[in-house]
Amino acid sequence: MKTKLFALLTSLTTLTTVVAATAPAQAGEIDDLMDAFYQFAPTQDRMKIQSDGVNLKEFDLTGPLTVNQYNANLEAVFLGEAAGSTKNVLDFSVSSGDSNDKWSNIFAYKDDVLDPRTGMGVGSFNKNSNSKPGLNIGSTLSLGEFQAGSTLDFGLTRSDNASFGFSLSSAPGQFKGYTLAGFEDWMIIGLEDNNNTEDSDWDYNDAVFAVKLGTPAASVPEPSMIAALMGVSAAFGISRRKNANKS
Repeated sequence: MKTKLFALLTSLTTLTTVVAATAPAQAGEIDDLMDAFYQFAPTQDRMKIQSDGVNLKEFDLTGPLTVNQYNANLEAVFLGEAAGSTKNVLDFSVSSGDSNDKWSNIFAYKDDVLDPRTGMGVGSFNKNSNSKPGLNIGSTLSLGEFQAGSTLDFGLTRSDNASFGFSLSSAPGQFKGYTLAGFEDWMIIGLEDNNNTEDSDWDYNDAVFAVKLGTPAASVPEPSMIAALMGVSAAFGISRRKNANKS
């Protein structure tokens, strides 16, 4: 599926994420991220990511991400999935640059997350199962080089259903964003792969990945206060000076 990128409206209902120029994620950092997220990962089918509002905060995404600073190599990290036998494919589109790389089969080991109704395995968020069949938890996807002002749109398609597909620009309600304490420079994104209102479980665990956005990711507001995030670096500087004056 070729997703279409729409211009983002800088209003109180539109989230614009400023992606800072940041070094690529290191292996040790990715391991730590996986371990920290695993505490909140679903343990059975139809269970949402267990956001507690403190250590893991959930918020709505309302459109593609905007890259406002140059980034030499932006990466996505696979954290797991619980989509059963569904053959999901994660794709992305960039307004300036290549959009060819993707995870062609988001299919993790199927015996770690179980369907309580049938006892069958539906997925995994456990990196200790990486020796078993499936896409390894912690696998990275290079999104490439980003120029300032470019936009990043993620989409989900299916390898066995050419008519199925949606993206952040076309169906933002299929996505949820999360920030994790201690990893504020990462944005975690969960997808709901069933857009049928009657049948969907809306658990947003059918494909879960993280993107290292840099320090602005730490300023994602509470769900009731989502607004355009412009001038984030300056705001961080003011906050640090205030804290220094109090100490």
